[in-house]
Amino acid sequence: MSTALLDKGGNGANEKELTVAIKTAYRKGDAAESKKLHEEKQTTYASQGYTFVQSEERHKGEIGEFMKSIIFGGLDGIITLFAIVASISGSESLSPAVVLVLGFSKLVGDGISMGLGDFLSEQAEIDFVKSERQREQWEFDNFQQGEVEEMMEIYQKKGISKEDAALILNTMAKYPKLFVDHMCMEELELNTKQLDDNPSKNGCITFASFLFFGSIPLLSYLVFYGSNVDSEWNWTFTMAIILTCITLFSMGA
Repeated sequence: MSTALLDKGGNGANEKELTVAIKTAYRKGDAAESKKLHEEKQTTYASQGYTFVQSEERHKGEIGEFMKSIIFGGLDGIITLFAIVASISGSESLSPAVVLVLGFSKLVGDGISMGLGDFLSEQAEIDFVKSERQREQWEFDNFQQGEVEEMMEIYQKKGISKEDAALILNTMAKYPKLFVDHMCMEELELNTKQLDDNPSKNGCITFASFLFFGSIPLLSYLVFYGSNVDSEWNWTFTMAIILTCITLFSMGA
């Protein structure tokens, strides 16, 4: 066990530190270290009285789970607002105040649209998965052997022998929820874990991400508002370009 990862209480490594260390071992290709760290992680779980599955449930809601919404909302926000800023800044007859008014109105309006769109689309997808799973559950309850045979065909197409497929699936059929979830994934390519998603939270995160990243092209106009910094060169717009490029690079890094 790596002593560098032990906490002050001596009760094992901090979970996040262990996770980072495991990923580092993977990147280095160090199988021995990875095995040691995984064993240490299991020991940590056991000492704290919960299983690996329970630990994964505790970590739901961390930033990685909402990365899609953050990037989706942020990318749309920053590009949309930069386009607005660029089009208005090209006109000498429009003042920075107009840029701010139009920019923030666009920011709020499109942010609401993006957040609501994310919520509705994800909710519709969850409803579809739920209805398909209910249908598969009904078919399994009323014609179990037929469903098993359908899955056997899928397994055989993957190169698994008929005998092994029968053994695996007949065993799995003893656990209806597991079998139906697995069938949805293999037969319909639907992930039933989506049923646990929170469309409202994803929609709010998309909205917040759109507002945060979308406001970046407007920052220079807020900072230099009322000053004469643009008397010889349009430094306000230049700063907006620089800030936007840095942010886009950071999001893609």
